[in-house]
This record gives sequence, structure tokens and C-alpha cells, in this order.
Amino acid sequence: MKIIYRKSEIGAGKYLGIGIRNGFVEAGHDVLMWDGKDMEKLFIEFEPDLLFTNLNTLTNPGNLNEVNINFLNDHPSIKVVAWSYPWCDIDTTKDMLLVSATQDQADIVKKINNFKGIITNYTQKNADNFYHKWKDNGINVISFPLAADTTTYYPVEAKKEYSCDLSYVGNYWPKKAIGIDKYILPLKGCPKCDGKGEIKSAVSGTEGYDLEDCPDCDGGSKKKYDLKIWGEWGWPPSRNLSSGALPFGADRDVFCSTKVNLTLHEPHSRNLGIDVISRVFNIAACKAFQVSDYVEEINEFFNRDEIVMCTNVETYHSEIDYYLANARLREEIAEKAYKRVLKEHTYKHRVEKLLKAI
Repeated sequence: MKIIYRKSEIGAGKYLGIGIRNGFVEAGHDVLMWDGKDMEKLFIEFEPDLLFTNLNTLTNPGNLNEVNINFLNDHPSIKVVAWSYPWCDIDTTKDMLLVSATQDQADIVKKINNFKGIITNYTQKNADNFYHKWKDNGINVISFPLAADTTTYYPVEAKKEYSCDLSYVGNYWPKKAIGIDKYILPLKGCPKCDGKGEIKSAVSGTEGYDLEDCPDCDGGSKKKYDLKIWGEWGWPPSRNLSSGALPFGADRDVFCSTKVNLTLHEPHSRNLGIDVISRVFNIAACKAFQVSDYVEEINEFFNRDEIVMCTNVETYHSEIDYYLANARLREEIAEKAYKRVLKEHTYKHRVEKLLKAI
């Protein structure tokens, strides 16, 4: 089968597209990544069987405008599916899920004669709750959870330049910062004393400044860990927190070189129990160990002995201490998660299920 995938050039969507492309290729299909421009020329040359697009990129006039919809309807053999946001009666704004689909988007896909369904990365159970207005409009909703990109993520030997006790890979922006500030940054130690527990006194002693307990961390109670943060943008420059951007695929080396990888979701995931990030699966595909915040939907993919989840910040930090001291347990849990992912949660699994559904 020939598939055209509407690619994104920014954020997580870029890497999601790469993973899905790799899944189609692993399943034996031809894939072309499309930037939303020149549909007629590209599609006539490639002759796709399926367009996998994204309603969330409607600001791009080359995606699903009237001209492109007419072209698709003139070529009815091309099936169409599209990512889109949830659309439901639940007031999700209070839980920090600040995006929603609209009637305008539903009206657009209704114009496509061979439209097969809206794609969601939620499980089917959660799709029924959070996407029901799509169904109320007579539009099919297809569950396509995120998964492991096993072309990019797999076990490798640890590398000295990435070796550390703890690592976090990701960018820093207001929604994600809510969790980062509580779960991750305290592990860097107190910013006032840099985790030493003491600061220079305002009163000079005989050999320079005397030291006194740091008032911000109760004399060193905020332990400083061997934590490395990798992120391209958004990190506050004042504390020199991030080591910068990683080359594509180098996060695999970080995962495999870290004792405890830190996984963290956005607030709506913790509050509503939905929207598991791809990092959960990619770390597992590297046979690496992780500690995650608690997201109910993760239980749909892993057994309790395959991933460590924590329901609050205090447990998150105490579990880090526990597993840093227990290498054998880390290895056992990582091995189980690795086997689970390879058996059930790769993008090859996801695309094969999708193609059967349409």
C-alpha cells in the first residue's frame, strides 16, 4: 500500500510523524511525507491509497482546503484519515486540556466522500468519552495510541558523555512547567545554595565569610542529584538547567546511559488519565528504566510490574531514591517493559491495526 502522511516540522508532531512513517515501512508499505503543498501534482505522481492527515494544521492553506477536497473526491480510491483534537461535553479547560475540535472541522471532513475516521491517540474507551461529538456527527473515531519507534529506539551500550543517575529530555513551556517545577527541578537541589546546604553569611569572619544554613532548603534538605536535562528551548537561562538540544536519535543514547529516566506528562494527563506520551514507549524500547508520573491510561498498555508510576511528587522522589539503590530491580522492570513493547506497542502494531480498521 502507498501512504502519504501529512508531516509536521515542529515539536513532538515532527518526531511522531517519523515514528509512524517507520511503522508503515516496517509493515512493508511505501510512505511519502507531505508538507501540505501541491497536492494534485504530488498525489498524481505517487498514486497513494491512503492520506493520513491532520485537521490541527488547517491554518496551512495547502492541507484540506476546498481545492484539495475536490481533488480527493475526484479520486475516490484514496482513503482519508485525520488526527484531530477531542470534542466532548466535558469541561476539560479546568484540567489544562485547552484545545478542542470544532463543528467547522466536522463540516470539513463530511465533505470528503472517502473519509474513514478521526484518529486519536487515546484508547478506544477514552475516545468514546472525549470524542463523542465526532460520533454524534456521524464521524468514525479510530484509536491509534502512541507507541515505540523501534527503528530509532533500541538498546545500545551506555555512553560516557550521557551517563548519569537521572535524566530528563524535553522542552520547557508554561503547561509542562507546572509539572517540571514540582517533579524535576527540586532534584537539581536548592538554587540558592546549589544543594550544599550552606550559604555565605552576611557577616564577615576572620578568614572571609562565615557559612550558615541555607534558609531556602533547611540546611541542605533539598538533595542534589546527578541529574542531566536535555532540551532545545524554553529552559530558564538563569540556572543553566539544560545541556541543550540533542541530535535526532541521541535521546536513545541518553535513555540507555541513565540509571533512572524521568518521564513526565502535561497536567491534563495526570488530571484526566489520558494522553500517554511516546517517551513512555521509547524508553521501554531501549530496555531502559523509567519512573513516571501517574496517568491512568498507562495501565491499558503495561502491567504494574512493567513500569513505575507515582501518584504524587513525594512518591516520585522517594521511588527515585529506592530504584537508584536497586540496580537489579531496575533491570528486571526494564526487561519486562521492553518485552511488552516489542510484543504489543510498536508503530508497526499500530499501523497494522489501523489498516484493518479502515
